[in-house]
Amino acid sequence: MDKQLLQQIDLIMQDNVQGALIVDQFGFPLANKSLNPQLSQYVKNIADCATALKDQVPIIAIETGESKTYVIKPGSKFSLCLLA
Repeated sequence: MDKQLLQQIDLIMQDNVQGALIVDQFGFPLANKSLNPQLSQYVKNIADCATALKDQVPIIAIETGESKTYVIKPGSKFSLCLLA
């Protein structure tokens, strides 16, 4: 990951988001800022992402190799597809 991407992650983690899980395009964790103990485990697949969305926890997926950050809002099926 490049320096700019790491800075983006830093900004996200310092933001006032109460809980967020940051994953790469395969669903593996890059960082975790979760108030929900169940989400402290890494996301293994899209089904786990969908569970997190039901819990109304933002998931921030970072496509590795590119400086793109996707904030996946609860109930957003389109954004969830970006993890597929």
